[in-house]
Amino acid sequence: MTVNRRSVFARAARVLLTVGVLSFGASGLWAQGTTGKVQGTVMDPTGQPIANAQVFVLGTSFAALTNEDGFYFINNVPAGSYSMQAQFIGYQAARMDQVRILADQTLTADFRLTGAVALEAITITAAQAPIVPRDQVASKAIVTGEDVDQLPVSDALSVVALQPGVITGRGGSIRIRGSRANEAAIFVDGAPVRRMDTGSTLLSVPTNTLAEVSVTTGAMDAAFGDAQAGVISIVTRAGGPTFAGTFAYETDEMMSNNVSQGYNRFEGALSGPIFGNLTFSIGGTLTGNRSNDTRKGVEEIPTYTFAGIDTVVSELSGSDTTTTLIPRVVQYGGQCNAADNFGFECQGRLRPYGWNTNLRANAKLQFTYGSGSRVALSGLTDIAQSMSGTSMNFENSFGSRQTSNLFVLNWVQQVFRGTDSELAFDVNLSYQNDKFNNGALQRDQGLSLRDPTMGIVLSNLDFITDFDRWGPGDPSQHGTVDSTGGHLITQLKSDADWDMIIDNMRYDRGSLRSYLLRSEVNTRVDPRMNAFGVTGGFSNYGSNRGQQLRYERRYVGRANIDWQADRYNRVKLGGEGTIGRAARWEMGWVNKSFGNGYTAEPYKFGLFAQDRLDLGDVVIELGIRYDQFNTQTIFPLVPGRIFTNPAFDQDATVESMTCTAAREQCDITQFVWFEGQKHSSWAPRVRVSFPITDRTGFRLSYAHQTQTPDMFNMY
Repeated sequence: MTVNRRSVFARAARVLLTVGVLSFGASGLWAQGTTGKVQGTVMDPTGQPIANAQVFVLGTSFAALTNEDGFYFINNVPAGSYSMQAQFIGYQAARMDQVRILADQTLTADFRLTGAVALEAITITAAQAPIVPRDQVASKAIVTGEDVDQLPVSDALSVVALQPGVITGRGGSIRIRGSRANEAAIFVDGAPVRRMDTGSTLLSVPTNTLAEVSVTTGAMDAAFGDAQAGVISIVTRAGGPTFAGTFAYETDEMMSNNVSQGYNRFEGALSGPIFGNLTFSIGGTLTGNRSNDTRKGVEEIPTYTFAGIDTVVSELSGSDTTTTLIPRVVQYGGQCNAADNFGFECQGRLRPYGWNTNLRANAKLQFTYGSGSRVALSGLTDIAQSMSGTSMNFENSFGSRQTSNLFVLNWVQQVFRGTDSELAFDVNLSYQNDKFNNGALQRDQGLSLRDPTMGIVLSNLDFITDFDRWGPGDPSQHGTVDSTGGHLITQLKSDADWDMIIDNMRYDRGSLRSYLLRSEVNTRVDPRMNAFGVTGGFSNYGSNRGQQLRYERRYVGRANIDWQADRYNRVKLGGEGTIGRAARWEMGWVNKSFGNGYTAEPYKFGLFAQDRLDLGDVVIELGIRYDQFNTQTIFPLVPGRIFTNPAFDQDATVESMTCTAAREQCDITQFVWFEGQKHSSWAPRVRVSFPITDRTGFRLSYAHQTQTPDMFNMY
């Protein structure tokens, strides 16, 4: 490509001036890694450009006309694989299959029409995607859905862990280029899913519904904020013009118990058209494990559990007789002779109370209209729960459940379009709800869920502390509970309800007190129940391992203007805002040492302006971003009761405590309320790319990247 150098520098100067003005007067956000651009030329058999030729992305409404140079472009095409067609009166149409559109990248697709008129289009093979995309101005790894299908991974973040510069730490945390854990922004269909509490995400996307996964490890463009290390973008599949589906099942249940973990996995996906340009895509995975112990030789280790009644003991106490049922103790795991084990077969590697279940699913509707407009609605869910417990005490059953639900609405509206220019706006709205809780389970649930079928349990676990409702107690009484044990937390209707969580923690009221007084927590089971006198992991004590709740919901709105000013300049302006609600409540052991709790109503917003100057052999991207964040959090300075002191009148202290209306100061300094402490930053970005060959490229970038701190680390 030949470029007039004087005109190049003149355009660059105009770009710098434009961005400098827009930076202080506009706001913006790009499409957050869900759409790409395709451009090219349409020529006749002699190689001359054809003006006003039509180019279509088949199965959608996306289309364009060529200019006098035969050049066309189509912006905001959802990432995926498509067929394209070019046509003009008097020529035979040309069709190109397997055209791969990459998010945030530009693909070149050129057509040459033949002179003969025919009813069917000539099909040509699309050029293989370049190893180094021409306009990739940052270090970035892109994995398409077709490639993901060939990888032995179960979710999108496992794909991320395979990319250069990325490692995973404890708990699945992601570290990019030596960063600390969870310093990357994660987007799913353009919506951020990074939690304000810890910076991680509870949402995993099944691989059979992925269109693309990308990891940017270099400098980010101005559209991305709240990340220091990089950006992870996950795009789910949309339906195409034809129906497609898959189903798979795998299990190890057919093997012996010495090998099998009771593993079962169901996987399915279906997509296709509904009518016109409206398409659907649904899919997901369901996995169950009857035992999660993977140690070598574990099939030889005996474990025990209860099976029916062994003895009934009557004890005379005064004039009353007390009857005690003594359960029969049988061997469950390991090797044994059923004749010597009350007729029960031993289960080898399998363990009682050791199952886990995971359900991941998502659905997507997409409608394209006009020549470049679309509406897409995505819904994703991730449910994971498990159970563990010692086998010598069925009152020592412990479980956990975490859920994450995400709903995303994306609307791209084309305002006007010419052969060299286009104006569109993009709106992305999302709602996400994350919840994690664990703790002791009710006794009857511990008995009934000892060994669920296929290791799959989708119903809610029944915890000793009910996290889903309040008792009828008056909130002003700091969490008084009723006789049914109603407690806290997710159906909260006012700020007073939320603050009560902290009151309960600091003053040992409400759910905390009711939890600590439960017999399942502190009571030692009669030694007779421990028939073999087993110790070291088979305790006959109660299940006092603490209770945890982490809850968060976020409303995120994003909007941007996408202006293709001419063939070379693409300007993006926009903004984003997040309103959240978070609560954390966790206690361990009876004394509640190292307990933690806070409630928050954080918010943040960002503005940005950006221009991409695409000269063909050189791409220059200039941008600037502004971010502001406020935690709005209340938490106790003192971490709750450390020991019981009868001289300390907690009730009197609670009732006498008074605070100012804004809660900045209290008569006793037990609370801190952060309000109005806003933090903001300006972040300039400059990125340049220069392709040397089709396999190598040169990049130069500078970016000031900031990230909001995790509230868990702050408090």
